[in-house]
Amino acid sequence: MTGRRLALALLLAALLLPAATGAPRSSATASVTALAVEETASGYVGTSAHVAATVLGEGSGSIYVSTKPLAQTDMQGSARLAAQVAAFLLGQDWTRFDWLVSFESGSSIIGGPSAGADMTLAFTVALHNLVAPDAPWTLDPRVAATGTINPDGTIGPVGGVPAKAQGAAAAGITTFLFPAGLEQAPNLQPTAQGTRTVLVDMAKQCAALAITCRSASTIGEVLEAAAHVRLDRPAVAVPSTTDYAALLSPGVRRDVDALAGRLAATKATSLSGLSPSRTQEVQAQRDAAQTALDAAHADLAAGKYYLAASDAFRGAIAAARAENLTAYFKGNRDEAVVRSALATCSAAAERASAVQNLTADDLNGLYAVGAGQQRAAEAANLRDQARQQYEQAGTFSDWLASLQGSTFCAERAKTALYWASLRDLFPRGPAVSAEAVARGILEQAGDLVTYAQAVLSNAATDAATKLTAAQSQAEAGHWEAAALDAAEAHALASVAVQTGGGSDVPASVLTAAQDGAARAIAAARAAGAEPMVSVSLIELAGSQSDGPTQLQELWTARNLALLETAPVVPTTTSLSGLAAGLAGDALWAALGVGLVVGLAGGGLVVVALLFRR
Repeated sequence: MTGRRLALALLLAALLLPAATGAPRSSATASVTALAVEETASGYVGTSAHVAATVLGEGSGSIYVSTKPLAQTDMQGSARLAAQVAAFLLGQDWTRFDWLVSFESGSSIIGGPSAGADMTLAFTVALHNLVAPDAPWTLDPRVAATGTINPDGTIGPVGGVPAKAQGAAAAGITTFLFPAGLEQAPNLQPTAQGTRTVLVDMAKQCAALAITCRSASTIGEVLEAAAHVRLDRPAVAVPSTTDYAALLSPGVRRDVDALAGRLAATKATSLSGLSPSRTQEVQAQRDAAQTALDAAHADLAAGKYYLAASDAFRGAIAAARAENLTAYFKGNRDEAVVRSALATCSAAAERASAVQNLTADDLNGLYAVGAGQQRAAEAANLRDQARQQYEQAGTFSDWLASLQGSTFCAERAKTALYWASLRDLFPRGPAVSAEAVARGILEQAGDLVTYAQAVLSNAATDAATKLTAAQSQAEAGHWEAAALDAAEAHALASVAVQTGGGSDVPASVLTAAQDGAARAIAAARAAGAEPMVSVSLIELAGSQSDGPTQLQELWTARNLALLETAPVVPTTTSLSGLAAGLAGDALWAALGVGLVVGLAGGGLVVVALLFRR
């Protein structure tokens, strides 16, 4: 049975099942061309596949998938995310429908996500035509796209873009859209020794193929190109912790004032008697504390309370290190100073460990408790490292490392208590099960980290490390921290694939990421949540110059804000004279996935080797 026949059989079964109790269900279908990469004897070539998506009314959120040939990836999960995003875009509850998708290709297709955007496009058009049959949308068969899909409708990176452009041209496609940021796209070329990766200028590639190519950041841009329909979304302001001035200002100002007083006392301690090198070492820490204090005052004046608090935190570490180093050097490497710092660290970490026993049954509490648990775990790790360094101390550098680590540990423990206290400072948010949220994110982050490791090898180490931390928190029953760590692991894996494990990030990708995070926060607030961690991460990203780090902060912010919240429904505008369709329908979508899955939302086909460096 061919893929199309199997899909038809599934469709007929789904249509006829309710016949015993009523008329057959209404349905709508849309088809697109998906692009893939196939390995041949002469290298990697682009190919195409037919994708047909059907949406049936009066459903329960069931997903049916037919593929020919059989795919190695989890097509069921990929199709489910595509259905959820399509419903999200049109303000519908995806569980009110059943969803069918079939893939058929004459080529041999092997693993890796890349058709998330294609499935989402087809599902979106089919869903619109089902709920607004008097104003149908028509897909242009000459337009094709590639890319993964995120739950907020943004497009994620894929591999094999140059080869897919060739496949598009061969299939008669005249307009090819690829993920933003891949204007210089990696591609594998066969050599006598195996393969090598080269960067391909997509503008030149497409000019040579005589097709139009351009990047896309959102599924809305793909929909505009393929169906001549624009999903208009109102502009949203970029949030900052200025929004929390009444709640945060008093505590942050106390921290900054405390740093100023501590630094003044630290500077009053004479360094006479120390060697020039040791004097320089202590002075470097004092200077670092002063720099942090100056930054804290500037950020306070700008109403950036998270950055001001972070400045005070950094300054406190530097001031404490200056104090400990002064005592250590003046005491001629006195072991008692190291023991005292370690005792202070241990006591602080013990106090912070109480945060691990806290629980949250609302989303705002999950953010606050989770952030506190993350920092409590970090303080405990720092304590263990400092203790090990002290116990093995056979050299000056071991004791010095223990002293410095103990100082960091004590200050980090304080931040654990601070974040946990925000649970009582902020109002309650929507009710959630922290365990259920964490388990969902862990599953999706695990899939994505595994994928990133397969295609990037060691470039995904940070994501794997963070995922291990999330799993450890879950094993300990600290579900709030597990959720936050998993969301960060997911973002780290996404950034690794986006950058190929090291390249810079185009400004267009950062702009889209900031907008996506801001919209996710707006949606969270509309649903009654206040994602203070996400707002803090947006503020943090704005202070950094490293592109991959900025992107990681912004994608983590988006991931966290999307937890268990309802997205904003865009209005609809026809670009070719079509009726407005769902315009004026102000429904909120009940997004049934409380988790950003990013790249795991792909479905069809890319050879894993295409990503290898």
